[in-house]
Amino acid sequence: MFTNTQFLFSAFYLTIGALAFVPDPSNQASWERKAHCWDVFVGPNGEGDRNRFHLSDPKLLELLGDVTQKTVLDIGCGNGYLSRRIRQLGASKVVGVDLPAMIEIARGYGDSGNGDRVDFRMDDARILESIQAPETFDSVVANYVLMDLSDYRAALAAAFRVLKTGGIAIIVILHPAFPLEPAVPGEVEGVMAHRISRLYFEQHVQHIKVKGFPKECENEEFIVFHRSLEEYRRAFEESGFIIERKEVPKPTLEQKTVLTDLDSELYQKPISIVFKLRKPSPILDAIHLSQAVSQEGTHNLYAEGNAIQISGLSPEALAYLDIAKLTQQNPPKKPKKALKRKIKQTGLWNLVAEGNGIQLDIQEN
Repeated sequence: MFTNTQFLFSAFYLTIGALAFVPDPSNQASWERKAHCWDVFVGPNGEGDRNRFHLSDPKLLELLGDVTQKTVLDIGCGNGYLSRRIRQLGASKVVGVDLPAMIEIARGYGDSGNGDRVDFRMDDARILESIQAPETFDSVVANYVLMDLSDYRAALAAAFRVLKTGGIAIIVILHPAFPLEPAVPGEVEGVMAHRISRLYFEQHVQHIKVKGFPKECENEEFIVFHRSLEEYRRAFEESGFIIERKEVPKPTLEQKTVLTDLDSELYQKPISIVFKLRKPSPILDAIHLSQAVSQEGTHNLYAEGNAIQISGLSPEALAYLDIAKLTQQNPPKKPKKALKRKIKQTGLWNLVAEGNGIQLDIQEN
């Protein structure tokens, strides 16, 4: 049922230093060379990369949510397996972008099974030149892409530009807090140890090889740009996104019965982390906040200028919502009427709710 192909690293090399990042063209050339091998390794449905297939892809799709009749952009789509999967789940349009060699492979698989092809395009994730119109997509996914880019902030800015207001972005990266090297037997019998041979807080480049990669490409290295979780958080927020959720994929009990000893790395430590980001929307933010207020049993939700403000929430709720980031990007001309209409459409509550002490007061500018 399963092959020995798996997401484990047989060799690990790195250089450390603030200026160690290599230009993106070098990484692009590397990916162009091993595009065919990557396709063979991953497989048409992603089943070859067991970490993706069993752990991170299910979590990505869970956070992506219902894509029925939605438009989705897959940045760094590779051989297109995820783009095709999202199309099969009912998305009205899926666009996948990547390097020329990858796009040629992705196009070679034909349609998504719905009788409608995914729109695969050759494009740079940092620019998205083929997508000129802003706010084009309901959702954006970047599956193990940002750590391949030295200028990952440019890619975040491009994703933010093409994402609709209120839309979500799902970002998957290798978990930077855990070493990529395979575990070794520890001093205590039955305990595996992981040796950390790099500095977590220092930006550096990791050169890795993947065990099980096709023989013709077995000497090809993958270039990974290491950044701390704090650096990623700061970049997401400074790009304009709100971080809604972050999840570390782990195998379920059912999956553990399927995984073999060869997959031990998949459940010994986290391999990846998945972020759900959202492009702020004044109306949606107001409704989400009002729901949070209702659940907290507190009150005092209001707007000051263009910023939605809230008081009375617990420290935990405030930390989760990150109120300071809920700033209107494009406030409606008549925000009070717009919010009242939206609230009535949802059937949640009137402009001033009764019985739970919620006060909604969107002020005119």
